[in-house]
Amino acid sequence: MLPMSELEVKECSSCKVTKSIEEFNFSWKKRYRRKMCKECQRAKNTQWFRDHRDTEKGRRDYERRKNKPGFIPAGKLASIRFPEKYKARNTLMNAVKAGKIKRGLCVKCGAQKVEGHHPDYSKPLEAVWLCNKHHMELHRKSDLLSRINE
Repeated sequence: MLPMSELEVKECSSCKVTKSIEEFNFSWKKRYRRKMCKECQRAKNTQWFRDHRDTEKGRRDYERRKNKPGFIPAGKLASIRFPEKYKARNTLMNAVKAGKIKRGLCVKCGAQKVEGHHPDYSKPLEAVWLCNKHHMELHRKSDLLSRINE
């Protein structure tokens, strides 16, 4: 393995560990890598939320978002925008949980960690099992084909 140059590493301002620059989030707004690594930033955000969720500011922020016209809680958004897709996913996952359907291996590479892909939402129990990598490749190809056909 090649040694990392000084440009490819950075010291986290929180944990003081030198890490690859890939472990730091990039700020598109300010065009630089953040000073705190992703792991420390996640811990900081989690702690802030725990400290402030019961405060007046935390409740006020949620109420302000909730009272905006057109606000839809994140859990409801998918069921409203894509009802047939939402129903197919739930039907498949309930069948897997009940033991009626068993997850297979990825049809392309044989990986065990798989996701169900629905070629046709009207047949929710007929899913193709794909690993995340191949599932995303399939969707990228179908998006590209749909743009070409427009």
